[in-house]
Amino acid sequence: MDRVPFLALLVVAIVVNGWLSLGAEAVGWSGTGALVNEVSTTTSVLQYAINAVLVTWGVVLAWGQGRLRQRRILLLGSDADAVALFNAVREHGRRRFQVAGFFDPTARSSRQLDLPVWGQAESLTQVVRQQRVRQVVVTRPCVHSALPMTELLGCRMGGTQVVDYHEFHETLYRRLPLTGLLACHLVFANGFHKGWTTRVVKRAWELLVTALLLPLCLPLFAVVAIAIKLESPGPVFYRQERLGINGRPYTVWKFRSMYADAEKDGPRLAVENDHRITRVGYWLRRLRIDELPQLLNVLAGHMSLIGPRPERSCFAEELVSEIPFYAYRTAVKPGITGWAQVNADYAMTLDEHREKLEYDLYYIKNFGFWLDLKILVATVGVVLCGRGR
Repeated sequence: MDRVPFLALLVVAIVVNGWLSLGAEAVGWSGTGALVNEVSTTTSVLQYAINAVLVTWGVVLAWGQGRLRQRRILLLGSDADAVALFNAVREHGRRRFQVAGFFDPTARSSRQLDLPVWGQAESLTQVVRQQRVRQVVVTRPCVHSALPMTELLGCRMGGTQVVDYHEFHETLYRRLPLTGLLACHLVFANGFHKGWTTRVVKRAWELLVTALLLPLCLPLFAVVAIAIKLESPGPVFYRQERLGINGRPYTVWKFRSMYADAEKDGPRLAVENDHRITRVGYWLRRLRIDELPQLLNVLAGHMSLIGPRPERSCFAEELVSEIPFYAYRTAVKPGITGWAQVNADYAMTLDEHREKLEYDLYYIKNFGFWLDLKILVATVGVVLCGRGR
């Protein structure tokens, strides 16, 4: 994900400038005089503004990565949960976090840990000050009764952040952990901002992007339709009922990527090297082209460009019974792409569905324009890398 924004910025700049140049040339071929001059001037201003924004964004990204400093943290506890979190930081957050050690007044030994354990003779505030700790992490989810609240309050008053297990896990992995006590955290956590302004802005820019994309995709649609018809009999488009916002059903449109009789034995999820997928369908899925007809669903208001992947009701009922919090995926409109789609591959097993749900819950909690923009940029990288099925 660190390299994707820079590659995507280059692609976006090329595509946008190409669109504007072709549009100006088209007007130049069909018009004369003041109209051509006016369009040319408008195009130049738009190109300058867009390039300025993209260059500024690239500079900010480069500056942010260059100034990235490790945040020194202290883990509150030394039990198995604390050790697991320490190992997770070493594996996934080494660039962002540096663990100073563990604080646990009840610990009788170091448990052969690689870092020191304080708490027998020192106070929490004293350790935080001496070790220059910027963040204290409570390592056990939603366990508050045995915490040294007075000392934690002293840390907060002194400017040190105090976060719980779920909040730190969310920062570390950019997804929410599916523990049994997740609801305890989410009830009091920040996020889930879905005011009418957020919804109106999201709908407005998605309609604008969709209106720009559809005419450009029509030649591609024609090529794909011919390829599908030449390879196997059956319709070009695949229509299927999916679950929309709040579980309301709607009909989704996709290019057919499987043989027409793919579900003669009943519905089932796609698997690795699925024999039901055609050769053309393999590349349509690989490049995510099979998803493009869903732009019509976005125009109709059934879907968003960004959101959780729409699921079939027959599979959703099974997953709701197997995975906690799965029903909350429909709290927002499903999307053509999304946070789970750009961070994880197509889910085929129960564990993979759990992982994607963690990303979906992160998106629902942090719903907003900037996260949507980040997902759009990451989607370009996913498509260019040919990830997905």
